[in-house]
Amino acid sequence: SGGALLDLEGKLIGVTTALAALEGYEKSVGYAIPIDDSTLRIINDLAAGLEAEYGFLGIEPGT
Repeated sequence: SGGALLDLEGKLIGVTTALAALEGYEKSVGYAIPIDDSTLRIINDLAAGLEAEYGFLGIEPGT
């Protein structure tokens, strides 16, 4: 999980990841996250020691 996904020319095009199988299920799930401008910005920010930016839904829990 978390390995580089390369094209035939050795260019990074994605990052692979996997989720373990849940109890009672036989198969785990694996997928790849494509590398685009947004992903590269996040990678560069983290490499520079900046804090991760988290998503925001614009809602708050009520009472």
